[in-house]
Parts: sequence; structure tokens; C-alpha cells
Amino acid sequence: MSSPRSALRAAITSLTLSNNSGDANAEWVIQGERTLILNGFDTAAANLVKPYTINAISLNVTRPVGDAPVTVVVYEDPNGGSPVDAKLIARTDVVLSSAGTARVVLPQPPSTQSQIFWAGFYLPVNFGFNSDTAGTSVLTYWAWTPGAEFDLNNLGSASVFGPPTAQHPSILISQASPVSAPKSRRRLLRPLVSRRLLRHWVARLWAMPAPVSRRWCLTPNAAPCSMTATM
Repeated sequence: MSSPRSALRAAITSLTLSNNSGDANAEWVIQGERTLILNGFDTAAANLVKPYTINAISLNVTRPVGDAPVTVVVYEDPNGGSPVDAKLIARTDVVLSSAGTARVVLPQPPSTQSQIFWAGFYLPVNFGFNSDTAGTSVLTYWAWTPGAEFDLNNLGSASVFGPPTAQHPSILISQASPVSAPKSRRRLLRPLVSRRLLRHWVARLWAMPAPVSRRWCLTPNAAPCSMTATM
């Protein structure tokens, strides 16, 4: 006879939070210098048992750049608001050499107690990815330093840091998925404000069973990018 803990684990299921909205897409290409694009996820509505774990992130690639490294990062943000003071909890360097949905499994999946987390890609020049032109989100941030790289451990060290503008749209569509709720208790998250947001990333999260809901990230004025997260 299995123990209560084993039975509980067998009931756990992977879920997905998504900001994906509409079919209007456009390619966005990084220019000038390496650029970090972050999408934020507020897990409050998911009612997850903490800590939860983030397993993987995906990005919809349109124009890979040979062997140029792409750095995938995850930050926890205990106080919300701007992620300028968010703490780096996971980082891995990969090469995304082909177009299509690139799923990056984090070699050491981070766990966090934070209600809000940010997931992102530090992309090389000429790298292209899909953006959702349907809307905007204040939970997408860009960061770069002209002619140089900045310290990913300290987002405040970037010369330029903030939400998108008309020149730098929020190109990440965020889908985040709260995980580990038994199927019988699973429920979709309702849109937070606008369904016009980012598209094609994926952050996978695993947590102990709890009612799960879905909350949409918002995008500022311009074309949002694609992203998805699963908890």
C-alpha cells in the first residue's frame, strides 16, 4: 500500500499560465548590443503552496544567430513593482541554433517563496523572435548597456532598464503555468486586465497541490513578444 505522500505525488499535474492573446505576430530583431527581455509572473491568483519550482522556459525563435550564446535567467521579486532589485535565482547559457519554439530546461530548477518571478532571455545582436502585435504589458522589461554587456546579477547596472516603448515593444509573450495541482482542482486563471500581450516563452513551474488559476501579464504600448510559463 502506498504512503499518503506517494499517492499525493501521483496526483500532481503540470499546469500552464499564459499571456498569449490573438494571432497578430511580427518578428522582432535585437539590434545594437545584447539585450535582456524579461516577463513577469504574479502567481497570487494561482494560490500555490510555496515554494514552487520553475523547470523550463521557451521562446519562439525566428532568426537564430549561429553559435552565439543566449543566457536564460529567472529572478524572484519579493516586493513586486519594478524588477530592478529582483534577485537572480537561476541562469544557464545555451545556443539556440534553429528557428521554431526553443524550450530551455533549467539544469538546476530554482524554487522560490516569492509571489512574483521574472523569466527572461539575454539575447545576442541580430537574434530574431516572434512578437505579439495585439497589445502591451507593464510586466515586460528591457535592459541593455550601449556597446557593452551588464551584470545580470544586478539589473540596476544596465544603462537602460524599463518597460517597453513604441521603439522597444514588449516583445515577450508570457505564458506561465502554475503546476502541481491535482486535475480535479485545476481551474483557469482569468485575465488580469488586457488579453493583448506577449507570446512564445515557457517557464515550467512545479509546486505542491493547490487550487490553480491563471493571470495574464500586461504589455506596454507596442508589439509584445511571446512567452509561456508553467508551474
